[in-house]
Amino acid sequence: MRSLRVTETVSSGAGGVTNKVRLSGRELVSSEVYAAGGTQDLTRLPSGKRATRLSFYLPGSHIWAELTVHKGLLRRELIVDPGHRIERRFDY
Repeated sequence: MRSLRVTETVSSGAGGVTNKVRLSGRELVSSEVYAAGGTQDLTRLPSGKRATRLSFYLPGSHIWAELTVHKGLLRRELIVDPGHRIERRFDY
């Protein structure tokens, strides 16, 4: 993907910050916590007819993630670790 916009909201405790950034697909993939692999418990979650939802766990980092894919494109991502909730939306 040549370019996409990522809207990210990070919550830690009572506060939260929202940022928007434009990245290439390569930059996005290389920055993802699961880029190196090592996921466990990959599960397809119930979802509507239009999207596919997947969840998995990264054991060494105590990170859980849920991805929403629609028409082959990552649309939403939720990442939770001890102390943080990160929500991302991807616009192409």
